[in-house]
Parts: sequence; structure tokens; C-alpha cells
Amino acid sequence: MKRVITLATSKTSVVLKDLLDNKCKIKAKYIPKFCLGLGLSMLFAPFRWVESVAYHGRIKKAKVVAPVFVLGHWRTGTTFLQYMLGQDARFSYITPLSSYGVNTGVFKKIIYGPLKQEVDNGREMDNMKWGIDKPYEEYITFTLWSTYSSWLNMLYPKASERYLDHAFVDEMPAKFQKKWFRSYDKMLRKFVSQLPAGTHLLLKSPDVNARVKYLSEVYPDAQFVNIYRNPYAVLRSTIHMMRIVFGYFALQDAPTDAELEDLVFYQFKRIYTKYFDDIKSIDPARIADLKFEDFERDPMPMLEQVYRRFGWDWEAAKPSVQAYWDSLAGYEKNVFDYEPRFIKRVNDEMGFYFEHYGYEMMPVPDQTINA
Repeated sequence: MKRVITLATSKTSVVLKDLLDNKCKIKAKYIPKFCLGLGLSMLFAPFRWVESVAYHGRIKKAKVVAPVFVLGHWRTGTTFLQYMLGQDARFSYITPLSSYGVNTGVFKKIIYGPLKQEVDNGREMDNMKWGIDKPYEEYITFTLWSTYSSWLNMLYPKASERYLDHAFVDEMPAKFQKKWFRSYDKMLRKFVSQLPAGTHLLLKSPDVNARVKYLSEVYPDAQFVNIYRNPYAVLRSTIHMMRIVFGYFALQDAPTDAELEDLVFYQFKRIYTKYFDDIKSIDPARIADLKFEDFERDPMPMLEQVYRRFGWDWEAAKPSVQAYWDSLAGYEKNVFDYEPRFIKRVNDEMGFYFEHYGYEMMPVPDQTINA
């Protein structure tokens, strides 16, 4: 179902270009779903065209003013943080419903029922409650809108490293950068054109740390809230999450367990190596850091510090943020065991992350470590 909806809500040109870029390599059992999704995308092409004409003037006039980007790798607590901030009426955000309706509002009415039922059941990777009107990751939306999204690796895992390159915008050729920003900014301006004046976009994508310097330049009034977490938990949980997500969306064979671990370690190292270098040239006043382990215990004082830092109105936001925090009582996270081999690999490869954030390495248990 998720594969079909993703394809059906995408622009037809995007679906076809992605297919050609991957030399039409789709697993045989997914071809019927691909054809159904493509057919629906073509069916709704006239509605997309009408909507693009209707919104052209509004999009052209709209401006992305003082956006706030939630930073953090997959499984660092970015969703939790975005949900907390999203209680503040000063923020607007992309939702699951608006995401899948990014190309045509008609599709919102069609998928409302199935999508609401799905999100009401909670997220399989962490049991977190979410909703059809809650904050959502805009790089998924960008996948439906453009061929420049890094999230395309979930559809075409054989090209995972190539699509991850899309996250590192300022490392790409100038022509790519120009096209990426024009497409991304237009997508955001479409959402802005539908929002009340004076609200600010609250955006979150787990790959955004790879382009924080670039975003700080193209959106000079942007502010960033970065959340970080113990690397053992992040890496182990990301592997678990991606195994599930590939099962939902992949049009090719999903990576093996060994390939998936290699991919997660590769992207983690590449993203944070870039991020730690990039933040050296960004005004520290534009970035607020939060340690997940402290934030999950008592987020309210830490959020107040963020608000004071950025000059936001904490007294206005506090009641709704507090109410949401109170509603989470009883939530239980997934708990994972760490194999000695896994601990050793994290220790061997992520020393730069331990040093930057001050985490201590776990000792490798005294038992045989499989290579």
C-alpha cells in the first residue's frame, strides 16, 4: 500500500525519471504495484496541472521567512523534539496529509481515510503515537515533488550511496545545487502560500545535518535546533528502523543485514564528519544543542533555554508544550542489546563523535568477537 501511495502521489515525470535513473531495475514482484502507482500518478496529472496554474502566482509571491530546522540523525529524538516544538502556534509544519497532497490537494480527500488509519496505529519502528495532522519529514515530501531527494534510496536501495549524495548539496556540481534549491524552495513556498501570515515553518529531515551550512546561507534568517544521542543507540536503532522502512517502500531487493549495517555506519560517519566541519563557519547563536538523554528526562527547562536563546515567546508556548509532554506519560522506548562485535565497530569507527559530544565508549565484553 505504501509503495503505491508514494508513487501515485508523485509527479509522473519524477516517477519516470527515477525509474530511468535506475535503469528500470525493479524486482518482479513489485512491478504490478509500480504500474498501479504510475497509472494513478498519470490519472491525476490533469489535477496537478490545474493546481500548479492556480497556485503559480501565490507561490511566486510567497517567501520562506525565518524557518526553523530540527537537526539530528535518524533515531536521535528529532520526531520527539519536532512534536514538542510543534505545539507552539508560532510554527507551521508539513503533515502526513499535506505531504502526500503536495502535488494535488485532490489526493488528500482520496487518501484521508486509509492514511489516518495507518498513522493512528502508531509507528512500527518505535511505537510512538503520531497523527495525520502532526509534523512530518519534508524530505519524504520532496521525494514526491522532485528527483533530488536523498530519500529515494528507500525506493531504490541499490543506489543508496548515490542518493545520499543529494543530501550534501554544496558538494554537488553548481548546476545541481541551483536545481535542488529552486525545486526545494518552491516546494516550501507552496506550503507557505497556504499558511497564515506570521507563522514560521518548522522543518525536520534526518539528513539535514549534511547541508546545514548550505541552508544557513540560502536562508540567512534560519535557526537550527540540534539534538544528539549516544551513538550505540542511534546506530542500532537506525538499522532496525531502516529494515522496516525498506520493507515498506523498496522496489528492489532490500539490503542484507550486513549491507544495511555498512550503509548506516557509512551515512552516519559521512553526515557527522561534514556537520562538525560545517558548524565551524556558522554563527553559534543560530544553533541550539540538546542532549537526548537529558531532553527525554525533562525537556521543559531545556526548551525554555532554546526559546530564550532565540528570542521566542516561551510564556505563550509553555502551556500547550507542557500539556503535550504530560500526555506522553507511560511511553516506552524500544530496548536493544549490543553485540560485542557491534560495540567494537562503533568504538573503532566513531571516535570523532564520542570526542565531539563527550560520550564515553562502552568496554567490549570479554568474549569472542566475530569478525
